Amino acid sequence: MFTRQSVPLRIPDVWRGGLLVAAILAVYAPRLNGPYLWDDRKFLLEQEFPRLPDAVEILFRSREYLQRWPEWPGYRPLNALTHIVDFRVWGDQRWGHRLTNVAIHSANSLLLWRLGLSLTGAGGQAAWAAAALFALHPVVTETIYCAYLRTDALAALAVLSVLLLWRTRPKTALAIYAAGLFMKETVGLAPLLLWLDPRNGGRAQGPPLRTTRPGSSPGSSYEVRGRLMPYGIVAGLYLLFRLGVVF
Repeated sequence: MFTRQSVPLRIPDVWRGGLLVAAILAVYAPRLNGPYLWDDRKFLLEQEFPRLPDAVEILFRSREYLQRWPEWPGYRPLNALTHIVDFRVWGDQRWGHRLTNVAIHSANSLLLWRLGLSLTGAGGQAAWAAAALFALHPVVTETIYCAYLRTDALAALAVLSVLLLWRTRPKTALAIYAAGLFMKETVGLAPLLLWLDPRNGGRAQGPPLRTTRPGSSPGSSYEVRGRLMPYGIVAGLYLLFRLGVVF
């Protein structure tokens, strides 16, 4: 039974986190200024939209944004916003756009480590090793060096944040979930992961919601359904909005 919910940050943990980020920088920094790859040319280098002075304003006029910068399969304005900010900060400097990807990946690695600690309740070695494997595995190279493909890393950032916070800070987690839907559509599957969260059977859960069935214990199916209900509402509203924007 899992009883650990939140993990206080200790001084040794700060050093472990710093080592994780340092390892990421050591591995990926040498080629940050390499040539643009794959979708970078079509959606970044050859596009005028992210360089426009009023790009942010256009971004939230959904139909005009899709005409200016078509993103198949849909509407991902918060992903596009990160590229607009990159062009304003870094210009056409390739290393700057990729440095943003490295920062997002580093945040994901740290979140995965903290999530592992909250799930296992162990001393932390296994959680840190898993995070290090994720941080340095070659499979993530694409989302580092192809600047435009950061949408997957942003989606992971949203999902990991929701998983880490949904019991201790439910309102913050729900807000992150709503924002994540505008980064990539797959964030919509996060409630399924919440339902499967092994901490649902533990005693050290957050306070029962008012929607909890009388007599049901924290971690019961009724309590979990109550916590997941707002996510279903947000997902439904997003779906209605998305259908109105794209079609």
